[in-house]
Amino acid sequence: MPVSIAAIKIAQKDAGLPDAEYRELLRRIAGVTSSKELTPEQRVKVYVAIKKPRPKAPSAPLPLVSKLFGLFYQLKPTMPPIRNQIAWLLGCVAKANHLDAPPRSLNDATPQQLVKTIEALKQRLK
Repeated sequence: MPVSIAAIKIAQKDAGLPDAEYRELLRRIAGVTSSKELTPEQRVKVYVAIKKPRPKAPSAPLPLVSKLFGLFYQLKPTMPPIRNQIAWLLGCVAKANHLDAPPRSLNDATPQQLVKTIEALKQRLK
């Protein structure tokens, strides 16, 4: 099955594959930096690799994140003003779970970490 460069570019766009990842894929599969350098066989391999489903990053369960925000808004009147609510919540995740650094986002926190954080915030409400 011959694959055109245009088909590869369409597959890249459809997959939402950033250019840097696309170039890395070209380098890894065919040892080239541009699709113009691909042989017909390499085009097929690159196309198949782009079309191959990639696992999505697991996201934090929405009910747990909603619970975190609910507790935050209950605590808010007792706290000094906070400019960045997300950063504060991420700090709470790090503190409750004894992490060296907070997760980059609430989606990066595991459900177990979120549960521990919820429990810690509930203690602050008492």
